[in-house]
This record gives sequence, C-alpha cells and structure tokens, in this order.
Amino acid sequence: MGIVEIKKAEERRQLLHLLSKKKLIILDIDDTLIKSCPAIIQHHIDTAKKIGIRVPTKREILNLISNPWTKILVKVWPEMKDKKKIAEFKKVYRSFPKWLPITVIPGAINTLKKLKKNYLLTIITGRDEYSLKKLLPELGIDLSQFTVICHGDDKITKPDPKVFEFALKRINYKLRINQDNNTNNKLRNIKKLTKKNVVYIGDTLLDANCAKKANVDFIAVLTGHFKRRDFRRYNCAVVDSVKELI
Repeated sequence: MGIVEIKKAEERRQLLHLLSKKKLIILDIDDTLIKSCPAIIQHHIDTAKKIGIRVPTKREILNLISNPWTKILVKVWPEMKDKKKIAEFKKVYRSFPKWLPITVIPGAINTLKKLKKNYLLTIITGRDEYSLKKLLPELGIDLSQFTVICHGDDKITKPDPKVFEFALKRINYKLRINQDNNTNNKLRNIKKLTKKNVVYIGDTLLDANCAKKANVDFIAVLTGHFKRRDFRRYNCAVVDSVKELI
C-alpha cells in the first residue's frame, strides 16, 4: 500500500470514528444533496435582466450562497429592502424559464436511506420554505425522513451559529412528545441531544464557519465550488460527496 492509499485509509478511519460518536446528522441542501448552485446563479442573473435591475456577477451570487434567500437579495440589491420588491423578484424568479437543470447528487438518495437506519436526520438550509417543500419531493427526496427542517424563513437561520441550538430545541421537543407513542425505536431511546451528538454536512466555507462558531463537528463535501485546500483552516473531515458517509 502506497503513501496516498495509507493516507486515504486513515482519513476513512477517522471519518467513521467521528460518525460513530454521533446520533444526529444535519445536512445542507444545495450542492450537498442536490446540484443546484450553477442554476441558482444563472437564474438570479436572468431574473435581474428580466426586471431591469443591475446584473450581478456570478462570483457575487456564489459568495452568498448558503445565506437565506432574502438576505442574498438585499446584499446584492440594497433596494430590495422593500418587501414588495423582494416579493416581485421572487415571483419573476419562480416563473422565469429555467434552462439549467437541478439534479440530485449521485448516490444522495441511497445515502439518506442508509443513514436513517442509524441516525436522526435534519436539514439546515438557507432555502425558503416554499422552494424547499416544492423542489425536494420533485427530485425524489422524501422530506418525512428528516426529524426537523430548518429553512431560510425561520427566525434563526444560517449563518447565525445559534441555528444549531434552534434546531436542537425543536428536535428535543419532538423527542419528548414522542417518547411514549412513537414506534421508531431510535426516537424512543433518545431522550435529549446536545451539540456533542451532532455533525453538520455542508459544501461551503459559510457552512464550515457556522459550525466552527457553534462548536459543532463539520464534514465538508466537495460537490460544490470549493476545493479540499479551502477547508484546511477548519481542521475538518473532507469527503468527495455524501455517498462517502456510508
């Protein structure tokens, strides 16, 4: 076995050791479970052209992905602080012809099914509730497999590190009310989760930074725009895609 193979084997061992200590896996959506960022970037550009506002660069949008959608709009177009303008942009965005496809990351659906046998699953995403509940089922991702879904319309969301406490509060409440009448043994046997029980999976530096500030373990996936070297400063596990989690 060569040096490269030995290193990969050690990284795999460390990854499995980390996962073995966890009970809850929290996942990002865009470019973690679904390949969507190229489409998101282009659709914002096309919508800006359509309604006659400043056309942003691709880099502008890319640097803000993982933030709540409204925050992205206000950051790129400060005049979007007006709720009516935000609503108008979203309406045009959703109705504008989409020529770039959004697809499931290869192996993601099977990975979720297998992870659900041993972990509770939760989503934390900057996507708004409407697009989340519409898009994922269309792509074959069953939302019922997630104990809690935290989205961009919640009062606390990424990149605020308190989003993990927010998610855990909702999860622990759900665990309490399901202690006696839930047929899922996994839910029945867990009384309370803390951040020590959590690992967060995401594809952006914003995800990594959010987890670091919250003192939550993080695993980076390379199905987005960032490279392995970009995550070195976070001293986190890095995998090519979510399918390496099983």
